[in-house]
Amino acid sequence: MTSTVDKLNIQDVQVNRGQCLGSSGNLKRPYALPFGKTQTYRYMIYNGVNRANYVIDIIEIVVKTDQGDWTFKP
Repeated sequence: MTSTVDKLNIQDVQVNRGQCLGSSGNLKRPYALPFGKTQTYRYMIYNGVNRANYVIDIIEIVVKTDQGDWTFKP
């Protein structure tokens, strides 16, 4: 995501209604994203049977910020 305002406070990012685990490399929330800066996220799905992580198909992303919530359906 890329901020188009002076200071965007990211409070939470949910992928597929919380069914996907965020990578340990993702920033912890909340945090500020200044104008023009971009933050990339990685999400996986965990298979408890074989204890493996898999890249997921993203159906819905909800970004919660101090300036409102946005829902994206790629």
